[in-house]
Amino acid sequence: MIKKIFSTAAAIALFSTQNAFAQGAAQQLTSIGAAGAVAGRVTALAPTEGAIGRVLSSGKEVYFKDTIATGARGRLQIMLADQTVFTIGPDSEMLIDEFVYDPFTDTGKVAAQVTKGVFRFVTGKIARKKPSAMNVKLPNGTIGIRGTLAAGKINADGSSIVALLGPGTGNTAGERPGSVDITNAGETVTLLRPGFATIIRPGAPPTPPFQLSPDQMAQLELKPAAEAGGGDPDKSQDDAKRVGQLGETKKVSTIVGGEGEETRKQNDIIGFAIQEVDFDDPNIINWDAFRAAAPTSSNATYSGNGTYTCTGGVCGASGSGDWTAHFEVDWVNKTVGGGGTNSHVAFQVSTGGPLCPSGCSSEYGSNIDLTNFSQLGGDAQLIQGQHYAGTNSEFNGSGLQFNNQPNTFTGILKYVGQGSSADSTLTGSCSGTCP
Repeated sequence: MIKKIFSTAAAIALFSTQNAFAQGAAQQLTSIGAAGAVAGRVTALAPTEGAIGRVLSSGKEVYFKDTIATGARGRLQIMLADQTVFTIGPDSEMLIDEFVYDPFTDTGKVAAQVTKGVFRFVTGKIARKKPSAMNVKLPNGTIGIRGTLAAGKINADGSSIVALLGPGTGNTAGERPGSVDITNAGETVTLLRPGFATIIRPGAPPTPPFQLSPDQMAQLELKPAAEAGGGDPDKSQDDAKRVGQLGETKKVSTIVGGEGEETRKQNDIIGFAIQEVDFDDPNIINWDAFRAAAPTSSNATYSGNGTYTCTGGVCGASGSGDWTAHFEVDWVNKTVGGGGTNSHVAFQVSTGGPLCPSGCSSEYGSNIDLTNFSQLGGDAQLIQGQHYAGTNSEFNGSGLQFNNQPNTFTGILKYVGQGSSADSTLTGSCSGTCP
């Protein structure tokens, strides 16, 4: 379940940044929203004199004119007080250059700058009330939003690609028509159809609209890249995935009208626009709270045993066996894993069932790489193929998450190999020096 950041935008929006910051006189920090769906390293640098960058995690406040940057495996979602949502991917940087919002009339202005990386945005109440009140600046060019979902990427050569993700002007579901205006070198190109894009090059007008290819769509992917040898576990997408307080996105067949190949293409586009970026699970401690609860010296071992069921291949119609998850935590160096077979997810010796090759004379599994958690944000979890590579890609999607009682954890087993598949969870506990 996704946890909402706000119960209502008005609860945090009784302010205006227009005067003090416009005059350059304010040194106080003014909250304009909050961060969610934080993964990897994400930092924010406030505009105040002498400010020191801070690590962002889900639920932390975002301040006016914060410069927000993600690392190579970072990602986050920012929800502003008017329910405008920005999502940025790995190696990205942005700041909210202007934000004025009256929650009683839903009027104001939003202006943002994206200076590097991959980004996506969904317009909120301000742009719905007055579309021209929101724009996004790029190193070359400006995006004018007309109440819709859009995405883009800034390339190393200074060029950018900007795409409309929908809904566009031709929808038949009563949605407000959306479009994107991209301006550079004195000329403007308007995107009216979901799945169409333009390229902006330094000193040149935007290219005419063109339909995104699968490769070009992949360039706008916001998930952190998996480490070498890994891969993101498969995840299903719901047509009505809830993102913050944006409400449920309608099934695309009701937006574009009818079924068939065109509807399927549109559904893929909207599904991409609302790709899964969950906020903190209330049953999982976040890394900030985990670090706060952690001892300051010595080591700990977390371990647990469980059973699994499997199908296909060596498992036949149905099979079962025992598995284990255990790992080391170094409180001094703030690391998890890295202990070889002392830190892995594995089928157990002799009782590991059909997925233990040759009877499992030794445990068959995948090691948990040494991972430093000193500056991680978001949920306190480590998943193979997403947060670390592991030593056996058959176990991609497996891993661990620390529970709200940080001396316990939930182990996650995902296995695809030997023609078989299996999944399971277990609960384990801490021994040694524990929180």
